[in-house]
Amino acid sequence: MYFVIGFFDEKRHFFYNLLYPRRVKVIVMCASPDSIREIMMTAHDLGMVDSGEYAFFSVELFTSTNESRRPWFREQDPVETNRKARKAYEALLTVTARIPVTAEYAEFSRGVKNLSQQLFQKPYGKEEVNTYVTAFHDAVILYSLAVN
Repeated sequence: MYFVIGFFDEKRHFFYNLLYPRRVKVIVMCASPDSIREIMMTAHDLGMVDSGEYAFFSVELFTSTNESRRPWFREQDPVETNRKARKAYEALLTVTARIPVTAEYAEFSRGVKNLSQQLFQKPYGKEEVNTYVTAFHDAVILYSLAVN
């Protein structure tokens, strides 16, 4: 049995009503970091993260180093809430694109950031270059090699 949720509000009661019937044992999510956090906090409240009966997966389409290091943490939340969120995230497996740690990728990333600033006046700052940009670049290179 599976459910596909097209859109939803980010209120805790919605996630409670979604998870409480406990009809599914594997939960695969593709949502904003705040929604993932709320879902995991709700699952924690329902005792679903410690039981070992449920598997939680998050598909992270856009990789952000800052959010990926401590996705449970919210600076404005009390320490106890962040502790609870961290505990809930222990039951979550996040699937994301790997960011290469090579000199070539670092050079490519700098080039994309420089072009973004020059052509579009969009400064990147410390933000990572979107993995789709990298994949598209590689696809164009492979296509040109195949055509040539």
